[in-house]
Amino acid sequence: MWPTFDTSQGLSQGARPARIVAFEGAGRDGHLVQTFTTESEHDDLSASEYATSIAALDNWVRTGRKPTPQSIADSCTTFDSTYGSGGFHDPDYRPASYHTRVRPPAGESRPDRGCRGDP
Repeated sequence: MWPTFDTSQGLSQGARPARIVAFEGAGRDGHLVQTFTTESEHDDLSASEYATSIAALDNWVRTGRKPTPQSIADSCTTFDSTYGSGGFHDPDYRPASYHTRVRPPAGESRPDRGCRGDP
């Protein structure tokens, strides 16, 4: 198993990043769990969040039970009682479509609008 816990709200690819599409296309999306936090720094989680993510991954590998964003967020309180660094997982967060947040390169059209480079 090769699960990925992506914890950045600032994910530049939007709700369906290329790696998720690749996992789906390869029939491996069952090996992916994507979570989001309210942290403002990419790849800078609290100790409680790191412990939560590693424990969820370890449990998945040992038991075969895939965690959910909600179960990961819920277990963060357990680790926060040990580390006291806060748990900021947001299981309900859904990023907006990539095309609603990023302008296309000059001269390229936007698939959802069919215009050339207009916002």
